[in-house]
Amino acid sequence: MEHKLLKPGWAGMLTLEEAEYIQNELRQNVGLRRRWHIRGKRPRLATIAKKAFPEDPEAGRKYIESQQQSLTYRRNQFSGENHRSRVSDGKDEIKD
Repeated sequence: MEHKLLKPGWAGMLTLEEAEYIQNELRQNVGLRRRWHIRGKRPRLATIAKKAFPEDPEAGRKYIESQQQSLTYRRNQFSGENHRSRVSDGKDEIKD
């Protein structure tokens, strides 16, 4: 199935994991970038998602971006970054 993922338009809506796999392959393979009509060595996940779902490229882009935002939110929740704590004056303070 991994090889089929590398065919533009085959997979339709991509999961974040699939898009990252394709991104990694595109970074390493000039011929593959040509088949996907992607310039440069660092293709964005949103660009890959659009090309993977030619029936509705914007839907593909929005779907992958929503997955990225969800993952970023979860990482921030579990990393302890920007957590709120009470300080002596009783106001909330954000700690970095």
